Parts: sequence; structure tokens; C-alpha cells
Amino acid sequence: MLTGEYRNTIDEKGRILIPARLRQALGENTTLIITRAVDPCLWIMLPPFFENIRSKIMDGPGAMFDSNLRL
Repeated sequence: MLTGEYRNTIDEKGRILIPARLRQALGENTTLIITRAVDPCLWIMLPPFFENIRSKIMDGPGAMFDSNLRL
């Protein structure tokens, strides 16, 4: 798992630049999931980590789609 805090900007085309240190650690052709965190932050994660979080939100106890919690 990679962690860190980086200050970055968005270019005129709406792109962000992944810091060189992270690019080197990830290697070429790595898929990343980018999602909003607490403003003004983004979370950048590998798909298995994202899937773990997604399944906890969607399928775990108290999940937003748990039919047992509906009125």
C-alpha cells in the first residue's frame, strides 16, 4: 500500500499529475481508481483496495442497500 500527502494542481485540461515517486513505485500500465475524499483531497487507490472499501459500504452491516434497514 502506498500512502502520502502531495500538494498538486489540476492542469488546463482537467488532469492531475501523479508524482514521480508514486509512478516509479507503481510501475507502468497500472490501473488506479481516483475518487473524492474530504475537500480538497482525492483518494488514489489500486482496484483491489477500492473493491474492499466498496464491498464494506455496499454489502457490510448497515449497508446503504440493506433491505432489512428499509422502512
